[in-house]
Amino acid sequence: MKVNSSIIRIVGLLGEIPEKSADKLFQKFRDAGYHRDLYPVDTNGAKDGRSLQFLKDYFYPNFRNLMFLRDNEDETFRYIKLDNRTVSLTYGRDERKRIYSIGILKSELYLFKEQIGLFSISIEIQEENKNLNDISNIISVVKNFDAELENGTLWHHWISKELLANIPLRSTDESIVSSDEYSGSKFKVYSVLDFEHERQERKNHLNDIATSSPLGAGFGRGFYAPDEQYFDQIMTNRIAVFTNWEAVCLFDSFCCIGDKNLNEPGSISYISWDYTYFRIYLYRLFFKYNLYRYNSMINETDAKKILLRDQFESFLNKYNIGHISFNFLGNELFNKTGHALELDKELITFRERINNLSKVLQEERESKTNNLLQIVTVLSGLSSVAPAIDMINQAEQYLLWPPIIFYGLVSIIMLAIISGIVYYIFPELFKKLWKKRPSNLE
Repeated sequence: MKVNSSIIRIVGLLGEIPEKSADKLFQKFRDAGYHRDLYPVDTNGAKDGRSLQFLKDYFYPNFRNLMFLRDNEDETFRYIKLDNRTVSLTYGRDERKRIYSIGILKSELYLFKEQIGLFSISIEIQEENKNLNDISNIISVVKNFDAELENGTLWHHWISKELLANIPLRSTDESIVSSDEYSGSKFKVYSVLDFEHERQERKNHLNDIATSSPLGAGFGRGFYAPDEQYFDQIMTNRIAVFTNWEAVCLFDSFCCIGDKNLNEPGSISYISWDYTYFRIYLYRLFFKYNLYRYNSMINETDAKKILLRDQFESFLNKYNIGHISFNFLGNELFNKTGHALELDKELITFRERINNLSKVLQEERESKTNNLLQIVTVLSGLSSVAPAIDMINQAEQYLLWPPIIFYGLVSIIMLAIISGIVYYIFPELFKKLWKKRPSNLE
């Protein structure tokens, strides 16, 4: 089945963008050939006034500034690099083995200070006559971190070296990549396909491409044919607005299939799916990955949970957007992808969990404070501190140390005692001074 036009993007996780090293990181990407994306440009690289006006008419200010224009607080940075290279990937084993050549069209970076960063890679099928079977095979390959190139190099290693300025995506015995704890083993795949087909069969094609199943599975053929109940469950995340296309969003993919829904690169429909609608999906992934990150961080020491709760609330205040568009379709895509990724469900569960944990810690801290107050009450009942001073003077006379050494040591001991008391009551304050867990971006 010949495919007239297609968009295929993979999306991966870079990790948390540390505030202290962000500028150094951004310079590293610029040195690798990236330039900052501040606004839409035309084919000559000049600011595109018509596209700029469209964004202002289509999206609410908070969303368009984060994903298309410039963040007012300058905490969000987008970088882009146009590529023109080819890489060969291996599909299948033994008699099913095949080498596919794909073109890398562009790489994009979406960097949020103190939050996670994402990257996107746009690929093009190099086959002369693109067909649905080739695209299905390639999608199943490019989503896997450990897919192999023709020369045996792992896919994620090649991406790190050639496209991400040597930033690792996986942990090794020698180095830890914190984001590897919640990135999973697959890249997310965003695909939009345009080919002739019967409308009543579109759901079946959607199942096959979105789930990377062998073609025909959605029609009930083969070992990977889905159970009816499972098929219906997948289709609850279907997005259907117009008669010429339908889309479905799953945990690891967004797939749109249509007939004359895409046209050729440069057309309005192509730009809408490749630029406008893609960034809606990417923003939902950004939010989902951050929920993964906070769920991972909550397993750290108890003292950090109260600080984590405050950071989480700050994150929600900025990025938990209810509506993004003045247009129905923009909000529909935003809401449907959020529902498919179970963002509201996970958000409610995590919020209850972290609030309950911080409440328990607060009660424990108040209990410790009460205990110390009782000690202070007992000490305050002493008529004088003179005996303690006399003991210090006697110790000085006995040791015969120089005053600067003796009283310096006394000061250190007193400071240690006071610090121990403060840590006993407010352990989370000390966590601010401790180094955060390592980031693959530092």
